[in-house]
Amino acid sequence: MRVCLVTDALEPNTGWGQYSAEIAIALRNLGVDIQIASPAEHCKYEQLRTNISESIPSFMYSHRHWARLMRSSFVPLRKATQNCDLVHCLVEPYLPVLSMVANGTPVVMSLVGTYCLPSKYPLLATQLFAWGCRRASAFTAISGYTARRFSAETGIEDVDVVPLGVDERRFWPNRNLPRVEPGLVVTVGMLKERKGVHVSLAAFAEVIKVLPEARYVIAGVDEDSPYPDQLRTLCQKLGICHAVDFIGEVNEEQKIDLYHRSSVFVAHFLSSETSFDGFGLVHLEANACGTPAIGTYDSGAEEAIENGVSGLLVNQNDVGATASAMLSIMQDQQKADSLSAGARRRAKSMTWDSTATKLISTYEKILGSCL
Repeated sequence: MRVCLVTDALEPNTGWGQYSAEIAIALRNLGVDIQIASPAEHCKYEQLRTNISESIPSFMYSHRHWARLMRSSFVPLRKATQNCDLVHCLVEPYLPVLSMVANGTPVVMSLVGTYCLPSKYPLLATQLFAWGCRRASAFTAISGYTARRFSAETGIEDVDVVPLGVDERRFWPNRNLPRVEPGLVVTVGMLKERKGVHVSLAAFAEVIKVLPEARYVIAGVDEDSPYPDQLRTLCQKLGICHAVDFIGEVNEEQKIDLYHRSSVFVAHFLSSETSFDGFGLVHLEANACGTPAIGTYDSGAEEAIENGVSGLLVNQNDVGATASAMLSIMQDQQKADSLSAGARRRAKSMTWDSTATKLISTYEKILGSCL
């Protein structure tokens, strides 16, 4: 089976880039003959460079114009998809052009998050994506929540849910790892409003009233918007600047250390009509380090966190419930230990190999129906 994977990046610091790379590696390890169409300059995984058959223009790092993307990527994608049994589009904006160039080759569309909601974009983008959806052979969603959002908008019900995974072994490297620091709350992720950091900051302000020694470390790149400055202003308003540390972007080793140091990991995803997080990969990574995770209902976090087993789910925008969840873990060692053990089990059960195996089943089902 030869599969062409189409993605916007192969890099660990973006959602599209990380999950695309991990899926490519896992598929290759399971014996799938893969070739990749992706911007060569955004490949940070050396082991995948030889699999890139065509370098294509980036949507994420460019002008984000759907029609221009179609025009600029038409020729390289037509070349990339020749002599393949199946094409898997891992990033939604490439679907329209793939529907044009695949020339009868089945196209699988991954539904990842906000970009799977066609009506939330300019009219031309909406029409192009809807047109591509009508020609796709199958859809896979990275969470049940993502599948529900897509189905509610498009009416397409036949969607395979294929959750993302984590390499639990990578989060226990062969070196001295830091111990858990009591009272340390950690968040990892780009500082954008849908990550809900303003809610978790407000919740932490309640926590510190009970546990004055508590600390909150927030790691992530500032989004190009007023939001990061608003968060710092909020800290001043809440009087918690002395206990909150914005440390910016971290490398993989620093991120792993942060997960191991934290007694609680929180990513308070917020969903709206126009945006949402499709899967709580950061929650699952924290779990791989044995750290209980707090996330929100009605978001992709529902797929990553097993509520009451590997972490806790709270309602969105509920400051009190978020504060109570943090305190319940930090003040009850027995509960913390139980959730930590459950977190490790959860991470071990959700591997990239299991993700790739489910995708292969989808591929075989499609190819079988084409015979």
